[in-house]
Amino acid sequence: MSTTSEMTLPSEKMRERAPTPKRNLWKEIRTSRWAYIFISPFFLLWLVFGLYPFLYSIILSFTNRGSGAEVDLIGLANYALLLKDKVFWQSMLNGSILFSCNRLMCGFELIDG
Repeated sequence: MSTTSEMTLPSEKMRERAPTPKRNLWKEIRTSRWAYIFISPFFLLWLVFGLYPFLYSIILSFTNRGSGAEVDLIGLANYALLLKDKVFWQSMLNGSILFSCNRLMCGFELIDG
């Protein structure tokens, strides 16, 4: 039988491990540079045609920009106007009905096999 003085706790075992060597990030990037070169067109196109228009549309939603070049910052007034619009609520109802019907039909398809 061993006594408690001879036993090592799990936390003590973890401290006894040798330290892990420090990773050099730039060295790893340099060794896999061809992978980064081949994947970079996707990210560039995603930034130009995906992220930029999305962020720009969010910025424009807080302005009162007409066909002219003048831009007025109006804050949340566009969203307040949207919540008062009956056409918006009708389209939300139509979309919810179509979504529910789609989910219902997919459920029947899974049941029937």
